[in-house]
Amino acid sequence: EPFRASLRARTRFVVATPAIAAACVLVFLLAAAAPGPLSNPDTRLAWGANYGPLTTRGEWWRLVSSASIHAGALALLIKVAALVQAGAIVERILGRLAFVVVYVGATAAAGVADLSAAPVAVHEGAAGAIGGLYGALLALWICGLRRSPRSIPLRALGWLAPVAFLFWVSSLADGDTAGALAGLAAGSLLSFALGRDAVEAKP
Repeated sequence: EPFRASLRARTRFVVATPAIAAACVLVFLLAAAAPGPLSNPDTRLAWGANYGPLTTRGEWWRLVSSASIHAGALALLIKVAALVQAGAIVERILGRLAFVVVYVGATAAAGVADLSAAPVAVHEGAAGAIGGLYGALLALWICGLRRSPRSIPLRALGWLAPVAFLFWVSSLADGDTAGALAGLAAGSLLSFALGRDAVEAKP
């Protein structure tokens, strides 16, 4: 309870996390209602999926836009659940601007990793971005070992564990492991850089 109270005192309202989650759901619904099934790579490309021959020829925005596209409802549900759980904590500790930087940075790093692993495959999904949030949680937990009201307690990490387990298993099953691990590394490094003192003072 002291941890929850300190988070609410630090950032009263979480804005970026629900906005990103809502955007993912909206894009999925719009894409599902549009002509062409989401199982078709051409449909996902039309909505901004990451694809080497297009991304490396000037359409670099696909590195980030691909995170809002999901090929199935189950994948969307797992990613949104992980985003809402982990994102709410990270946003409250780091602040909204730093949270967005971590999210976008991890997404871009995952997009580059995906292209490196499979340049001519169509990549989509928020695995890299969510991996970045888990990396941020890890970094903030390490930074908080000095103990403060905003140090992330192990009980809170345990509460996140079931959804985190589902996320990593689904990423492995979907072949998103490279992007998720790249996002994890990028999220950790960005959080160490932007939030070294975030658990003790304003970042």
